[in-house]
Amino acid sequence: MLYFHRKFHFFVHCTSSRFVLLFCITTLSTIITAIVKEEYWLLAIPPGLLLIQLLLVNTEYFFLLLAALIPLSVRWHTDHLNLSISIPSEVMAGILSLVVFFFIFLSHRNVNEAFKPTMSKIILLYWLSMATMCVFSELPWVSVKSIIVSGTYIVLFYFFSLHLYKTSLHRAWMPVIFYGVTLLGVALHTMYVHADYGFDKNYSILTTAPFFSDHTIYGACMAFILPFMVGYVVYAKKLQIPFLIKNLILVACLILLAGIYFSFSRATWISLIAAIIMSMILKLRIGFLPLLITLTIFVFSAILLKDFFVPTMARNKNDSKKKRAGIEEQIKSVTSIKNDVSNAERVNRWLCAWRMFTEKPFTGYGPGTYQFTYIPFQKESEMTSISVTSAKPNFKPGMGGTAHSEYLLLLSESGIIAFIFFLSIIIYSLYIGMYTYYKSIHHYHKILSMLTLCAISTYWTHSVFNNFLNVDKAAFLFWSSIAILVTLYEHTKKLKDEKIKTR
Repeated sequence: MLYFHRKFHFFVHCTSSRFVLLFCITTLSTIITAIVKEEYWLLAIPPGLLLIQLLLVNTEYFFLLLAALIPLSVRWHTDHLNLSISIPSEVMAGILSLVVFFFIFLSHRNVNEAFKPTMSKIILLYWLSMATMCVFSELPWVSVKSIIVSGTYIVLFYFFSLHLYKTSLHRAWMPVIFYGVTLLGVALHTMYVHADYGFDKNYSILTTAPFFSDHTIYGACMAFILPFMVGYVVYAKKLQIPFLIKNLILVACLILLAGIYFSFSRATWISLIAAIIMSMILKLRIGFLPLLITLTIFVFSAILLKDFFVPTMARNKNDSKKKRAGIEEQIKSVTSIKNDVSNAERVNRWLCAWRMFTEKPFTGYGPGTYQFTYIPFQKESEMTSISVTSAKPNFKPGMGGTAHSEYLLLLSESGIIAFIFFLSIIIYSLYIGMYTYYKSIHHYHKILSMLTLCAISTYWTHSVFNNFLNVDKAAFLFWSSIAILVTLYEHTKKLKDEKIKTR
């Protein structure tokens, strides 16, 4: 079994008293040593021992604690080791992913269970297609590190979540809610700091520190959580949520809405529209196939009519960076690709990613390499005042920036095959989510599938403008939500098959 307490229950029981004694001695000696030698990083040892004990006793509680700590984690970088890591979330994720790997992937039975769902096979092919491209990478070690990180997130946030939800489907909401509760704290802190600057939109990128790198990923994560919170208020009666809890969740919704507004992330605002549209599609019971055909026609029409839209957008004079730009002008500036420097630079990055893809359509330049390889693909006529013109040889994180699109980033770094598998993950997620909502006989399953679809649709939309799957704060929400959809679908399909057999 996956849980340590089932494997080593006797061991943990016998050593618990010894652990308490060891912990007290270690804590005391660590505090004394840290103060005397002024090595204050040693103070992290006692909490580390507590986390190890929790991992040994109950991995589910460890996972829930990890979910709660992800929004609160801060980035730590050392030039000496050329290492950048999120503390404590990535350390905890690395340790737990090793446990999950050994207990799932080294057991034939557990492997069969893990890869039984079709989604698991698609995700494996997606990761393998990216891993294969490390062979053709311009910077092999950068790509290897990128693949290890993405693999860790998939193993932990998807496969381990899948295991947890299968054994306790009624608690599938818990990791996301644990994440959401601490995210509320981050939102309150960010708005408190932002208030010192008079909620000036030009300072929104700075006020999210130290928890989030900038306002875009901060806004994307809040937009992802908001549909769950709103859903628990709207369906409080069906979910049997007490009146007091309902009102607390309502307050949380208001805090998230305020945080989203003051994030001044236009991509986040647009993504909320996608969530509303998704809820309307489900309420109107529009079928999966008609929806897929409509979306396909929309995408291809936009591509074919680009020669008409681009000149129109170029004439848009609105600029989101104007000091007195109101919300109306900021929304209108979304299509301003010449006068809005943020949009102009985003288009520059998109065009670079596309040129990189056309140069190496099947292999790409290697996972994680875009920020180091896109600079020569820029054209002077497309560059802006914030364009990067050179990269340092030590490749510091964030030196060259990113593609500002999950889809174009994947095309430029890993080629068309990985892109197709990623698109398959999205399409199949949409299918199984809609199937569960339309076919399930359980109110809880229907509601959870709808809320999860609305939540993940915010990221599908935001992915057009930004890419965050290489960051644990977004990767957790994305992969764990897919695990929820898969679990709900498998349960619904199983009940339907059993009903057919009994006829």
